[in-house]
Amino acid sequence: MEKPVLNPHDRLFRFAFADLTVARDFVAHYLPAEISRELDVDSLTPVEGSFIDETLDKHLSDALYRVRLRQPEGGDKGAGDALIYVLVEHKSYPDRMTARQVLRYIERIWSQEERNNPGQSQLIPILPVVFYHGESRWNVALDLAELIDAPDSFAPYLPSLRFLLWDLNEVETRDLVGSVQLRLALRLFELFRAEDPSERIPELTELLYELTEPKSVLEWVKVGLYYLSATSRLSEEDVVEIVRQTLPVDDEQGEQIMGAIAEVWFRDGLEKGREEGREEGREEGREEGREEGILRAIEQVVNRRFGPLPESAHSRLATYDFDHLNSILDLALDAQDLDDFLSRSLSSAL
Repeated sequence: MEKPVLNPHDRLFRFAFADLTVARDFVAHYLPAEISRELDVDSLTPVEGSFIDETLDKHLSDALYRVRLRQPEGGDKGAGDALIYVLVEHKSYPDRMTARQVLRYIERIWSQEERNNPGQSQLIPILPVVFYHGESRWNVALDLAELIDAPDSFAPYLPSLRFLLWDLNEVETRDLVGSVQLRLALRLFELFRAEDPSERIPELTELLYELTEPKSVLEWVKVGLYYLSATSRLSEEDVVEIVRQTLPVDDEQGEQIMGAIAEVWFRDGLEKGREEGREEGREEGREEGREEGILRAIEQVVNRRFGPLPESAHSRLATYDFDHLNSILDLALDAQDLDDFLSRSLSSAL
């Protein structure tokens, strides 16, 4: 069963790293060169499943990838596969027991591999990568051995595991490389700890200009608005106003970006209003509750597109039943301007 998205960090990570271009670029550009050159990055594919504890899934995300190892020069047999396990730490501070958690998750991965490939005589190599984007710099153990207080004579018999740390605090994000989607994701993660996120939004807008497909623009606008409004003090309105001031006048790509923002808002308003109507109808057992929820959504969409809804129009709409309001909510998406909306919506009751 697919793990539900529980927080904005998890949602952003899963959206971005589900794109193989993002995952491959991260491995190619941000892992140590001595490791990435051993990998056939183009062969990297996702492995289904999550291995973290349910009690920790608000603070962690993970992803597992399979990749072919490059055959050694002059070798006479295939080098086989490896797994790359990415564990994303969402806490604002480093967890001292991360190495122990990684050991537990690697054992779960090996158990899954054993179930899927019975009879294997060797364990597949797993490279653990901890992706950290918290406010405090990482200052705790990278190696399991550092967590074990034991006499030196015990050392040969104690478990050993070291993970590769990728700390966003150590990266100059102005010099990021890789696909625009990867750079967008990393810049958004960076905003989680920015003192003034509004100062960095123009940089995100510049990256949106590099996206060529309207669908990609729409998807990234939706994820970006959600992440910024959920993790910073900025409202969606604040973000949009900053973007609007950044975009050149009469620019085709700028119009596409603002159009994507508008579409996200309208869809969210549409669904929110309908859900509010259903909830209020269930809780109160009254048709009025459903109608009030839809009417609020209509006002929200009209206000964002054309400005405030006239009081006379509000009073008129308040007399309509749920089904009629539901159809008028759809009209709010199609109208050319406020006069067009008022003409079509109010006349539809006649």
